[in-house]
Amino acid sequence: MMSQVKTEPASAQGLAERGSPELALPLLQVASLSFGPAGLALAEPLSFTLERGRCLVLLGPNGAGKTSLMRTLIGALPALGGSIRWGGRVLAGMTDRERASMMAFAAPRPVDESAFTVEHLTLLGRVAARGVWNSATADDHERAAEALALLGLEGLRDRVLAQLSDGERQLAQIARALAQDAQALILDEPAASLDLARQASILATVRKLLEGGRAVVLSTHDPNHALAIADQVLLWEPGGRIAWGSAPALLQAARLSAAYGVEVRRYCADDGATLFGLRN
Repeated sequence: MMSQVKTEPASAQGLAERGSPELALPLLQVASLSFGPAGLALAEPLSFTLERGRCLVLLGPNGAGKTSLMRTLIGALPALGGSIRWGGRVLAGMTDRERASMMAFAAPRPVDESAFTVEHLTLLGRVAARGVWNSATADDHERAAEALALLGLEGLRDRVLAQLSDGERQLAQIARALAQDAQALILDEPAASLDLARQASILATVRKLLEGGRAVVLSTHDPNHALAIADQVLLWEPGGRIAWGSAPALLQAARLSAAYGVEVRRYCADDGATLFGLRN
């Protein structure tokens, strides 16, 4: 049985009045989900929900299955059991366009280093909305420009991907996902390869998205990122268990120490902020 910590659901106040009963439902509903590549389950069956305007952070060691879970949530990897619902609809029954309107995925992966520019990559996020064979519209270019501006990439829009650093390419992938204008962003280690300033910018961007009503699923190896933005946490624990609960309940030094196999300590900064670190 999955380890679960009780968490208070986010308020759906005002959503039902906007005309669709689906808006009063959690954006994402996962029930008894078994997942993993090549038919091999990576953890015990998992159940959780995610509300609009809330952030779910995935924490766990390398190889635990965070990316596999994300790929299962978007339908890129078939579920081994259980169910996934987006906006009340079963994922398996949704069209590609319906999926694109619900969730956008960005991961730090190699990209084509040919003549693609940052703007070209970002405009790919608009393909599902306009169709593969249709040219980019003025609205598509506007959405792409907004995504680039949000991430501070305006000055790189005409740069070829091969000319970018790993961190800049990662930001370009996130810009593509933002331009898709989906209700939820699923970000696999969005702060990977980024310097401290860029990491802070990503966290600030996530906060803006949450304030605008989008949901975010985000994986990271840094519990301090989870402290900064998480409403809920999925924490991979020993023995194939995944605990789901509120950030305050799960972001505890003892639980993190058990999850990562090292002694994690909780510190208080000079300004009173809480942060996690390894014992010296």
